Amino acid sequence: MATPPAWPRCMSRTTASAYLDVSPSHFDRLVQEGVMPKPRVVGKQKVLWDANELEESIKNLPKQEEKTNEWKENFKGG
Repeated sequence: MATPPAWPRCMSRTTASAYLDVSPSHFDRLVQEGVMPKPRVVGKQKVLWDANELEESIKNLPKQEEKTNEWKENFKGG
């Protein structure tokens, strides 16, 4: 079993999108829509996302609705 990567506390746009397993452009839309947090400003131009804020936003995402019983039975081979 592969060891998961150690993610930094503060992440660039590219790293934050990889953390969520989405493309950078999709990540941009999530930030723009308020689904994911806005970045923190470091210095005059550098922006970074806080891993804890990303985690909190992930926890607030809706869960997928459970599949129907028919799907479960088919999935189990029943």
